Amino acid sequence: MLPFARVEVGSPAERRCRLCRPSSTPVTWRSVADVAAELKEVVSEWTAPVGPSVLLAGAEPFAHPSLPAIVAAARDAGFERIGIETDATALVRGENARGSLHAGVRHLSAMLFGVGEMGDAMAGAPGASATALQGIERFVQVAADEHLVVAVSVVVPVCRHNVEHLPVIVAAAARAGAARVVLEAAEAVAESAGPIVAAACDTGTVNRAWVEVRGVPLPTTHEVHRGGEVLRA
Repeated sequence: MLPFARVEVGSPAERRCRLCRPSSTPVTWRSVADVAAELKEVVSEWTAPVGPSVLLAGAEPFAHPSLPAIVAAARDAGFERIGIETDATALVRGENARGSLHAGVRHLSAMLFGVGEMGDAMAGAPGASATALQGIERFVQVAADEHLVVAVSVVVPVCRHNVEHLPVIVAAAARAGAARVVLEAAEAVAESAGPIVAAACDTGTVNRAWVEVRGVPLPTTHEVHRGGEVLRA
């Protein structure tokens, strides 16, 4: 796994299920100069044998009014790989997908709560799930049209509202073009969910997407799918 530094362009950074946590905090954006300074600092302190690589994250990056300038700052700072953590819905609008690829973005980490009405309720917006999947498809298709090699991951925050649907979510993410799906605990998940998680892992294998599990119950038969610690509080 390639190491990526996570640099937030705004706050709050969390994307939690709205059924678990309905309240939201107003978004504040960092200035381009502030983000650029952190990007340069990350490059100067990079010690990994490959890279440097950065994932622009935090509050939805595509909503930042100066995202193109931030991506340019990452490129100018010397990052070999630039990625964006997003809910993917903005990728269906205008030239966001093509523009980000032309700017040098090759790694996409898309958040997906679920599919259908439950996924929409968890995301807090009607049609959010379908739009997110369309956004991933758009990014992958434009990359293929432009003969660009990209890496697409889908992160699924797992909670009691979507745990039973994980195999379906993994299948949808794979069909959209994700090569990797991360099932990441957003809250404590009952041990009884282990067989469902195992089925989700198998679904990914059948659909040519690797499933990585973080903080979610997993049978010993599928231990190879266990990833590192959960990244989000």
